[in-house]
Amino acid sequence: MMQDTANVFSASGGAASITSGRLSYALGLVGPCYTIDTACSSALAALHICTLALMKFECDRSVVVGTKVLSEASNYGTAIAGMTSLQGRCHTFDSRADGYCRGEGCGAFCLSG
Repeated sequence: MMQDTANVFSASGGAASITSGRLSYALGLVGPCYTIDTACSSALAALHICTLALMKFECDRSVVVGTKVLSEASNYGTAIAGMTSLQGRCHTFDSRADGYCRGEGCGAFCLSG
């Protein structure tokens, strides 16, 4: 990396582990923050951790945010691997099923004890 293109985000800007802290800081949130990456179950795992924290009276409120953003590289990779539907449609439990369709999404919950 050239010195003239480096900035304050160069060292950690792309690290998923830093994302939750940067988001918490931007929103003015305080307390522990975690980045949880368990593939398809990340939002559910995060919701579970927040629920346990409330049940153990570690906090009186918690925020859970789950997102999925697809990159072109991952879309090409799953297509080349034959995992995604050539028709671009899911036909669950149907003889026309030829793979799955990927999607993006975001959900957020604010929990209180």
